[in-house]
Amino acid sequence: MGDLFLQLPCNKAVTTAQNYNYLTISTITWRYSVENYYEEFLDEIQEAKSMADADYLLGKVAELDSQIDEINKSAQTQLERIGLWQESRTTSIEKQKDYYLPFLKAYMVNSGKKTEKLVNGTLSLRKQQPKIEILDEGLLFESGEFIRTKTSSSIDKAEIRNHIKQTGEIPDGVEFIERDDKFGYKVTV
Repeated sequence: MGDLFLQLPCNKAVTTAQNYNYLTISTITWRYSVENYYEEFLDEIQEAKSMADADYLLGKVAELDSQIDEINKSAQTQLERIGLWQESRTTSIEKQKDYYLPFLKAYMVNSGKKTEKLVNGTLSLRKQQPKIEILDEGLLFESGEFIRTKTSSSIDKAEIRNHIKQTGEIPDGVEFIERDDKFGYKVTV
């Protein structure tokens, strides 16, 4: 907002020593900040009694909404910057971590242990179930062999896994994928 200037007429020139520097012309320029003017005006308005009062208050609300929007835009910009910074830093650190993890997994594989408790945490190596990917559900439904029925029919992957384990036969429409042991770690904080 700008400034409001009020000029008041002065009836006589003041020539006393203490006021000489302040009042030497026939008018006094009195500077009020518009915000101070409105704050004083607002103190007088307890309710909107006229269109002018309502318009003034609506202007104040619009001004406050504008300030809120500005704050929200600034915060959003900062959050985006923080997000980019966070992504950059964590990506770099993840790459460093990915460098060390294969050495730890190799240590566990070579040691033959399933779990190793260390000062900085625990390493573990766990067997994983082979992953079953259904390539053609139609073939499996047609065979009727590996169907689990609830309120709706679905493929029973556990039954397929048991069938493969017992017979070594992989049913049509199924891909059997052996997976490496799952490596895990837990850091002591």
